[in-house]
Amino acid sequence: MKIGLDFDNTIICYDQLFYELAIKNGYVFPNANLGKQFIRDALRLLPDGEIAWQRLQAEVYGPKIAGGILKDGLKNFLKEGVLRGVTFYIVSHKSRFAAQDKDCRDDLIIAALKWLVDKRIVGVGCPVDIEHVYFLPTLLDKVKKIQTLGCNFFVDDLLDTFEVTDFPSTTCPILFDPHFLANRDIHFTLCHSWQDIKKKCFDVREHD
Repeated sequence: MKIGLDFDNTIICYDQLFYELAIKNGYVFPNANLGKQFIRDALRLLPDGEIAWQRLQAEVYGPKIAGGILKDGLKNFLKEGVLRGVTFYIVSHKSRFAAQDKDCRDDLIIAALKWLVDKRIVGVGCPVDIEHVYFLPTLLDKVKKIQTLGCNFFVDDLLDTFEVTDFPSTTCPILFDPHFLANRDIHFTLCHSWQDIKKKCFDVREHD
């Protein structure tokens, strides 16, 4: 079995980090709601809010990424997959440099890879081989890679991935929705936790 995983907000959780940095930069008050989407929506209401949001993203995805944490339940999911002989891939749409990093000081792909290695997700003796990690410049490139790899399942927090016309019909899309934000009328498998995803992928009869 082959399982593909998105990176941002699927493997790594930025909620607390976005919250802390938004407060530090004076964008939100300490009693504001926690969560990336709330902070993004709140910032976009401010004058030049989109620029402020992009600057915050550049900080979080680059020099501050070490503050991101593993999604709860992910390690147990990966451990179960390894025991079952699953081949894991990480396939993510990520630019090498942030839009607001005009000097290109922080390589976001190198930062993400370092985080994955530091967390023992990627590398020798880890669930994911470093050769199985792909950061791609466009969403279409991401979907094409999922198709080329022949993933049986793909887990992503973004519905946009699954709505690309070329998303492979042979791959089961799993929308990861930990904050219960998705429309219940979607035509994809909806999971709210890695425990749910583990059940979907492994508590069924597997086919070669």
